[in-house]
Amino acid sequence: MRPRRGHPPRTPWIAHTTELRVRFHEVDSLGIAWHGHYLAWFEVGREALGRAFGLGYAQLVEAGLVAPVVHACIDYARPARHGEILEILARLHRQEAARIDLSYEARRDGELLARGHTTQVFTRPDGELLLEQPPILRDFYRRHADRFSDGPS
Repeated sequence: MRPRRGHPPRTPWIAHTTELRVRFHEVDSLGIAWHGHYLAWFEVGREALGRAFGLGYAQLVEAGLVAPVVHACIDYARPARHGEILEILARLHRQEAARIDLSYEARRDGELLARGHTTQVFTRPDGELLLEQPPILRDFYRRHADRFSDGPS
């Protein structure tokens, strides 16, 4: 199933939440976070999910892989402000294809601030695109099969 542009796929997912504080250099003169930082915050969530479940950058490099982002989108609902603690929820959506689809939410005290989605593909370090799911991803799905949720995202 191909995801609708701008929307995560409707497939089972595994999730992890991490927290971060909005730093001074991430806000404008009114104390409101610049919109471009949300993508970096989503990456913080993605990295935390990878560390929590054993599918981080170190494991990809060890497997001889690179996973560049080929699509990213964000919908904004409310601004984040300097000093606030945000919860970043990252969901990795199970796929049959040779790609990683993640969806994200940034929340403050449970209130939705932004929602986004990224798609990454797998390549060799020389840029050769993999057309089949690499063993590291198949192994990840097998190891964590009981942790994937079919609930609403």
